Amino acid sequence: TPERVIQTTRLGIPSGRDEHLMYRFVDAGYARFCTRNPLRRGQVEGRDYLFLDQGN
Repeated sequence: TPERVIQTTRLGIPSGRDEHLMYRFVDAGYARFCTRNPLRRGQVEGRDYLFLDQGN
């Protein structure tokens, strides 16, 4: 189970089809290997992605 998960927008959604919805979840430890890294330059936490911490 990942300790931190990044919630971000989906990939490949045409404009006008709710492309802004954050329905993509990425293991934070593997974010740099993603096709489109949610932590790339220019992205802002709270606007473009959120960190979800896993707890008990």
